[in-house]
Formats: sequence, C-alpha cells, structure tokens
Amino acid sequence: MSHLNIVLFPDPILKMKAEPVKIIDKEIKELIAEMTKMLYKKPAGGYAAPQFGILKRIIVVDDSYGKDPTRQFRMVNPEIIWASEEEVSMAEGCMSIPWGRVEVMRPEKVKIRYLNENGKICETDIEEDYMGRCLQHEIDHLDGILSLDHATKIRREMFIKKINRRRELGKSFDD
Repeated sequence: MSHLNIVLFPDPILKMKAEPVKIIDKEIKELIAEMTKMLYKKPAGGYAAPQFGILKRIIVVDDSYGKDPTRQFRMVNPEIIWASEEEVSMAEGCMSIPWGRVEVMRPEKVKIRYLNENGKICETDIEEDYMGRCLQHEIDHLDGILSLDHATKIRREMFIKKINRRRELGKSFDD
C-alpha cells in the first residue's frame, strides 16, 4: 500500500458516496492498517477512506489518540442502526477541511453495525459524546456529507470564504 495523502476540501471526491466493501481481502486489511497509522501520524479522532481519495466504506476511529487501545475502532461498511432523540451541539474539526471548526448538532447516543477486519458482523452501543460524534462524523464522510453540510448557509459561506482567503495568502495546512 502506498503512502496515504489527505484529500482537502473542495475536492469533489469528498462529496461522493463510498461503495460497500464486498470482500475483506489483503488489500483492504492493508488499507485499514495504513489508515490506522495515519490516526497517529496526523493525529485525528478518526478517518474515512474517502478522505484519502478511496471510495470504500471503511473508517478508523480512536478518540484517545493512541492512549487507550480499547478506544480504537476499525469498521468496514458501518451503519447507524439507532440514534437517540437527544442531540448535542459541538464544534467539529476535520482533517479534510482545515483551519477551523464548525458547530454541528448530532444524536448523543448511537448504535452501529459494522464488519470488523475479519469480516465478523459486530454491533456497538456508543453512549459517550465524543466517540459517538467521531463515528458519526466519519460515517457521514462515507455518504459524501461534510461537517460544513450541517452548518447554516451563512456559517458555511463564511467558513468557505475563510478557507479561500487562507489559500490565497499561501497559508499551509499547518499554519
């Protein structure tokens, strides 16, 4: 597997729907391993394959940033099968949309069904605010939904202007 590079907004691939993984073969396992390495190389709460230009329904999440291995999820074909009516608002960042955060309302609790790396069907109830948010954010990526899509039209336009201005000034991703 080659080195993964993060796809940045407004690349159109970020708005495309990812395809389900039909077979978890060596190539898919290598992709999952590479995505997991990226969690700690470019620290993030999670990544979805489309963020690397790969339209496969795969996410990796670790809201402990490597401090607690039990907090790591590697999910193939994840789907939210239940979400609480209670919602929580929080500012979300995204490695594909640099230079800021967007306020997003999301269900407080979720239940997710997915395949693990060995193809076993798993379900998990997530009741923690931040982990649930990370998983929902990454699953959104699989459906071509960005955190910006949850913002009001005015906030979205302001955020896009901010991003474009930074690019015009030649600011890098890390500035």
